Amino acid sequence: MQLKKPHQLTSAYPTPEIIEMAKDEYMLQWNGLNSSMVRHGIEKLRNARIEWLPDPVEFAEDYCRITAEDLGMPKVRDAWLEACNHSHEPTSWNWSHDAVRLAGRAVGWLTLKGYSDEQQTRREFDHAYQTLINRAVRGEDITGKVGKALEDLSRIDPVEATERHNAQQLSDTMRKQGINPSGGRAEFLKTIRGL
Repeated sequence: MQLKKPHQLTSAYPTPEIIEMAKDEYMLQWNGLNSSMVRHGIEKLRNARIEWLPDPVEFAEDYCRITAEDLGMPKVRDAWLEACNHSHEPTSWNWSHDAVRLAGRAVGWLTLKGYSDEQQTRREFDHAYQTLINRAVRGEDITGKVGKALEDLSRIDPVEATERHNAQQLSDTMRKQGINPSGGRAEFLKTIRGL
């Protein structure tokens, strides 16, 4: 910054004592930031068209915090819309980012299709997606073991999943009524005749 805007630096920090105080203030604001976040902030500041140097709080919050967009991930709202609009084709859709697919899978494709409370579903999706963003910001692999497990589950066709769910409910109901579900129609007729 000293090379890019020397007049701003000397105007904001005219004495060595004030420069040291400013460095101390910056260091306090950097608690919780890792070195890659600080490097990101410095690079973002270098490329910014700014009138004046940011104060330490602005630098930490506006420049160092890595956002979803910085990582090539869509904004939360855009991710939500993509997941809802393509919940009927989770395995064939070309997702803008794998995190959108993983968050959609975590919430459930049938749920995203509108078979439940939209506000609750939106909160669940936002939470799942934000969790993935936070993991990516920390440099974690968001498609690791969890991603592979979710990928295997997402290969199930939504219609097939619904049929499985319905068959399970029918089986549970039959058991409650004292009917052996594996006996089929014959077992049902036997139970009816016994009544």
